[in-house]
Amino acid sequence: VQLCADFLRYLGLSLPFTAVISIAGNLYVAAQFIRGSIFYQIASNVLLILLVYLALRHFGYIGYPFAFLAINILNTLVVYVFCRVFFRFIDYGRTLLYLLLVIGCNTLIVAGLHALKLLGLFSTPFEILVAGGLAYGVLLLAVNGIFRLNRDFNVLLLQMGRKIVPRTKKQ
Repeated sequence: VQLCADFLRYLGLSLPFTAVISIAGNLYVAAQFIRGSIFYQIASNVLLILLVYLALRHFGYIGYPFAFLAINILNTLVVYVFCRVFFRFIDYGRTLLYLLLVIGCNTLIVAGLHALKLLGLFSTPFEILVAGGLAYGVLLLAVNGIFRLNRDFNVLLLQMGRKIVPRTKKQ
């Protein structure tokens, strides 16, 4: 169970990058940039095989998620180059900043929960899960309010706030 948990813990780090790469793949198909995309995917997969081989030799079973994370980070940066060259109308730099913001927020939450666990404030995994979920929710609301990341979500929060705390009419 511990081996599986470690493997999935590190493999999960690549999920944000996988999402960005998946969206970029759809963009290549929509722009009919299939041939270039196929050649790049072949090169990327050959590099992944090489990285997996080297990482497994140096890190053991954890090497695969490390190699997968490394290739996903590289692919995310290559998508930036493709967007700058072929899809100038897409502000991919903003997407990368948003991705870094999400990664930074999650890193702060995990580091904070780990510190609180070391201080002995949590005794069960369920307590950590609840605290992490609450922290993530509060941080998501705060970051969304400060940076106006999602306009629709901000409107929803404003409407919910008006229902919870109705305005008094001025006399």
